Amino acid sequence: MSSPTQPSDDTSRKHPATELRTLFVLAGSYFALGVGSLSVVGLVLPMAQDLTVAPGTIAFLVTVFALTYAFAAPVVQVYFGQQDRRTLLVSGMFVMALGLLLCAVSTSYFMVSVGRTLMAFGAAFVGPMTSASAAALTPPARRGSALAIAFAGLTLATVAGVPLSNWLGDSIGWRWVMVAIAVFVVAEAGLVRWLVPSSSAPQAVNFASIVSVLRDRVLASTLAVTLCQISGQFSTYALIGLYLVEVFNVPSPTVPLALFLYGIGGIAGNIIAARLTDRLGFNRMIWISLIGAGHRDDMPPLSAQNHRRCHRGHVHLGLYGLDVVCPAAKPAGYSGWPAQ
Repeated sequence: MSSPTQPSDDTSRKHPATELRTLFVLAGSYFALGVGSLSVVGLVLPMAQDLTVAPGTIAFLVTVFALTYAFAAPVVQVYFGQQDRRTLLVSGMFVMALGLLLCAVSTSYFMVSVGRTLMAFGAAFVGPMTSASAAALTPPARRGSALAIAFAGLTLATVAGVPLSNWLGDSIGWRWVMVAIAVFVVAEAGLVRWLVPSSSAPQAVNFASIVSVLRDRVLASTLAVTLCQISGQFSTYALIGLYLVEVFNVPSPTVPLALFLYGIGGIAGNIIAARLTDRLGFNRMIWISLIGAGHRDDMPPLSAQNHRRCHRGHVHLGLYGLDVVCPAAKPAGYSGWPAQ
């Protein structure tokens, strides 16, 4: 029985199969969040044509989502953090679904931006509550592996969700892709309500504790490096489909394959970096990752001069993912998602 002061993290003994099933459901929550936030990456061209705006303007919707999430997530933690996590998670998913449906019926770029903002506000509930729910399922000794399973949903969103969105966008139109994602989010909310146990935080988070992180010299510098690296990554990735078509002459129907290779490169980066970090240490792996990121961003113009640049475009994107998803230089569970 939980004590009166800590009724939240119910880590009482559960059957391993039940625990694993619940973690897979939470991974589905992160998958829904990842696909919802990154779907526009694979839909830049059809959305730009339909809304009669420049592709770069559509890509800015990734920034709209990320900025809204960045400001909303701390507010959610402060004002709602002690409420039932499952309720907050389900509520956030319904808000995300409403944002997706608003995007689907939008007749202007402004309406799409409002829909993306609404999605991000819902995601500000979904992301933190998914992580907290996964951690509450297991005792401290197993929380690392539990979070790894939950975060796998984000990796899967990058590997399969974005390429699938791109392919469906060409097949059924970007609006129906938004509707399909909304339906999936609602279905996932039902699974969470049914299979994820209730839990709540043992103590409140306040703005002072959040600001203290920025005042810590080590943590602040770590956040600054991560911010710069992710900013560089998504200045390219948000327009990667258009870039592949116009610079590398990649046929539009094969862009989903290129995005898939990016995700596969990310998974390989996770595996390789996890093993090398044990041998080389975190500091060396951070330097390797940052040097690789700088070399990676120089590769497109160099590779584009080759007469076989179409194939090089596919290979380059796989190597791009290999570096950017390297976990040694990034927060645990990072998987190429901008709002994280």
